[in-house]
Parts: sequence; structure tokens; C-alpha cells
Amino acid sequence: MKGNDKLVASLNSLLADELTAISQYMVHSEMCESWGYGKLHEAIEKQAKEEMHHAEWLIQRILFLDGMPVVTKLNPMKIGKSVAEMVTNDHDAEADAIRAYNDAIGLAHEVKDQSTGDLLTKILKMEEFWRPTSSIGPKSRERRSSKLASRTTWPINHSRLISEACFFNTPPRGIMLGGGFFFSKELTMSRPTPDRSGQHDAHRSMQTSKRVALVAHDNRKKDLIEWVEWNWSALLDHQLICTGTTGSLVEQALAKKLGKESEKKIAVRKLKSGPLGGDQQLGALIADGEIDVLIFLWDPMEPQPHDVDVKALLRIAVLYNVPTACNRSTADFMISSNLFTTEYSPILVDYSSYMRRDVKGVRDTGD
Repeated sequence: MKGNDKLVASLNSLLADELTAISQYMVHSEMCESWGYGKLHEAIEKQAKEEMHHAEWLIQRILFLDGMPVVTKLNPMKIGKSVAEMVTNDHDAEADAIRAYNDAIGLAHEVKDQSTGDLLTKILKMEEFWRPTSSIGPKSRERRSSKLASRTTWPINHSRLISEACFFNTPPRGIMLGGGFFFSKELTMSRPTPDRSGQHDAHRSMQTSKRVALVAHDNRKKDLIEWVEWNWSALLDHQLICTGTTGSLVEQALAKKLGKESEKKIAVRKLKSGPLGGDQQLGALIADGEIDVLIFLWDPMEPQPHDVDVKALLRIAVLYNVPTACNRSTADFMISSNLFTTEYSPILVDYSSYMRRDVKGVRDTGD
């Protein structure tokens, strides 16, 4: 499809911005790691990986419009000499990117290319996640400090919090990502402590690499495979568990994306087919704390021979507080969340009192 030349040039300009950002963020990430700021290293590295997705989508769109992606052009990088300077430079890069994407979206609408406009809008929303909502300078520290002390909103943009911590001279090594945030005694930003009466600490803790269960009924398998193909690079960092035929289809889709020459191994754990007990196997894995995320695209329009198993699987997922997506939109929200690639400890209800309950009509014989 022959695209508008001006729009293709704009996409190549955005591609140069993304490629520059990837390099800048990776340098900053490795600098933080060498200084001993492990969590900050992971946060900036995550930004770099997200920019890689943006670059990939732009290249695909340029090729679709019969253009030639220009990958040899980079803009000047701004490498910070301190953590505060790094975050400021990265935020400046994001602010510039947001302006550029808004201009490109306007051009796409002007030339009546709605699909390109939709893609750019999707990337813009992801870019806006990292943008600071206000500038933070010496004159505003006192005012910001009073606001930070009373803020209770959750979740919070961790990149912005890192920036605020740096401007308040808070050591980055005090940051914890996933499950909760804290800084130091001088600046505390934490998730409100829940009332755990009648509860206990989770018996499982999700690591950065999640154990993701992928399940789909026959009429929804096409949707799931399309979703896997769209998010394949993000899924490769996690352990995939699938039922029957779905597992084979997922494995084929990932192999196709990786290519024959790739040395990266695809590890998809395949259980039995759902009607043959696969759903029950997944339920058992959830009960044993071996599943972190469940993406189950079930068919709401057709009866299933194992409807009782489907209901049991969804019930057990709720019982053990497992994040569950039953449609593509929810799955999109889940995989784009920061928690998908950071450590997280879910809170589980303590059912020990239920196990010790007195059953009417049954007396304790002492045996």
C-alpha cells in the first residue's frame, strides 16, 4: 500500500527518536547498575524495552506504507552524570516525543490515514505514562513535599517518583518496585497498609518472570493467537503454561515470530486438552501456587462439554487472588501494567479457620 510521503517521513523521524531513546535509556540503566542502584536499573531498562516495541511498530507501519525504515539516523543523546540528571534528561526526551507524536497524529488525520493515526495514538498513550505531570525545581520542593506527605493515590507512576526522590536528594537505593513503594524516612510514599485481620501473608510471591497460563476455547483461539503474536516479545520473558491444542498453537506462533535462526528457546508447558482434564490441571497448579497470571478467553456463546470445569477454574482463580483476563482488552491492560514485569506479593485470605471448623453431626472421637 503506497502511503503519503510526508507521513512516511514523519514516521521515520519518530523512529529516530525511539532509537535514540533506546540507546540513552540503556546507557542510563547500565550506569545505575554499576553504581549499585539495582531497582532503578530495572525501571529504566523497562522503559528501554518499551521503546523497542514502539520502534518495531513504527518499522512495521513504514514497510506497510511502502516506505523504507531509516535505522542509521540517531539524534544527539543526553547522558546524565547523576541520577537526577539522568531522570531529567529522560523526562525531557519523553516530553519531546509526546509533542512529536501529537504532530504526527494530526498529519495522519490530515491525509486521512486513520490506521496510522490509531497506532500513533496507542504509542502516545504509552509515552504519556512516563511523562512527569509537572516540573519539579528548587522553588517548588517545599510545596511538593507537603503534597507528597498526604498523597494516597495507588498505583503511582514510578518513574515520576524516582524523579521526585532525586530532587529531594533521596537515595535511589531506597526504592522498591512492585507490591509497594517506599523511599526513606525523609520522603515516604507507600501503599496504604491493608487491614490483614483474618488474613495471612501470601504463600507465593510473583517474581519478575511470571508463570502465565494461556487458555482459549475453540472459537476464541484465533483471538488468543493474534494477541500472542502482538505481544510475543514481552511474553518471551515469562513461563507459559497452556492447555492442549492452545499450547501447540502458541508455540507455533512464537516460533514464527522468532524465526528459524534464533537461538532463543521456546518453552511452552502443555497440559491436557480442557475437556480432557486440562482445566482441572490448571486449577491444581493455581491451588499449589504455581500460576501467577491466568488469561482465559472462554466462549460466551457456545456451551462446552466441560462447563463445570470452566466454572471451577475461574472460581479457584478468584479464590487464590490470581489476576485473570477473560477478554483481549483485559489481557492488554494486564500485560502493559508495570506489575507484569516486577515482583509482586498478592494478599490471600487465611482459610485455616475453615479447615478447622466443626462439622455438624460429626463428633471428635480423639483419634
